[in-house]
Parts: sequence; structure tokens; C-alpha cells
Amino acid sequence: MKKEAFQIKDCSFNIRHIQESDVNDSYYYLLAQLTEINIQAMDPQKSRDFINNLDQNHCIFVIEYENTNQIVATGTLLIENKLVRNYGKVGHIEDIVVDNKWRGYGLGKCMVDYLGHISKERKCYKCILDCSDSNAGFYEKCSYKRNGSQMSVYF
Repeated sequence: MKKEAFQIKDCSFNIRHIQESDVNDSYYYLLAQLTEINIQAMDPQKSRDFINNLDQNHCIFVIEYENTNQIVATGTLLIENKLVRNYGKVGHIEDIVVDNKWRGYGLGKCMVDYLGHISKERKCYKCILDCSDSNAGFYEKCSYKRNGSQMSVYF
């Protein structure tokens, strides 16, 4: 498993692919800081199966604090194969969250930059993400530009 080490504010971190052993209550609590999740309803076997069935076009990355191996941030990159642009590819960044105790360290920017780098490395012609208006300023600091409107329907 490839991991990349980096330092921020005298703290050492690693960014790497998620592992089966990472998916536990602590990880669910991290995700709950982003969106709705019923931690009590999460099934360990289903979670293991989910992680083990990820492929090269569905990548979940984590940032761990090296001193404790605690997962302090996570993000997802989905790579969509297209017919347009002569079978081009688009990177979709999803589910960026930094543990509230670790916000202000620049870990969110590190994750977004890393996912953008992976998109470019995998020959995507663009990398896109959706965010709320309140988070747009953060993503603009990560070099993303507003482009159109997001539309959605929830079921």
C-alpha cells in the first residue's frame, strides 16, 4: 500500500488508500461530521465488503496522524470514463471531511490537492466537485472555479 508522508505545524501525517481495518466506529463518527449516518445501523461485514470491492475508479483516501494512527480526514475520488473527448475521463471529488479537532491544519486542502493530483496522473481532462455555497471559498483556495449550477433530486 502506497502512502505519502507530509508535515504540517510540526505534526506528521500520512495520506493513503483506505484499508478494511480503518472502517470502524471512529471512521463512521468522522463521516457523521459531514452528513447523516446511523452508526448503530452500520454492518461490519457490509463495510468490509464495500472496501474490498473498491476498484481503481472508486478510491477512498484517508489522512492519518502518524503519532496515533488516527484517521483525521477522508476524501473520495470517482473516475468516470466517458465517450466524449475521445474516451476521456473525469475525476469527481466527493465526501471531503476533516475531523473537527483537526480543522485549521490545512488537511482539507491537502486532501483536495492530492485527489486533483491523482486525477491528473490518471489522465482525467478535468476534476470536478459539488459543494455548498458556504464551502465554495474553501474550494476556490484549492484552485477550483465556480462553473454552472449543481442540480439534484433526493429520494
